[in-house]
Amino acid sequence: MIRRIQIIKKKVDIEKLDGDYYRKLRYSIKRDLKEDAEILMIEFIPNSPISDKSILKTLLHLQREFTDILIAPKSTISIDESELKNLTDRFKASMIMISS
Repeated sequence: MIRRIQIIKKKVDIEKLDGDYYRKLRYSIKRDLKEDAEILMIEFIPNSPISDKSILKTLLHLQREFTDILIAPKSTISIDESELKNLTDRFKASMIMISS
């Protein structure tokens, strides 16, 4: 059985990330969703590597609103196995992949 996979890529200006920008990103993702997608992955491409853990968590949270397969955006934050497990549990994700 072949599953329909949709990957949505969004460029993100982390300097502008506030409540209004977050809502615009969410709306943009909703617009791009295809009804027949069985697996959805959202990849955020930051304008510069993320160095603040709260921004990383905010973007993971936004992804989780749509899918349980999360992709951690490129960052300068080192995430070890236990941190990855904690984030996976916190967001009730089936998996978190690390973007390189």
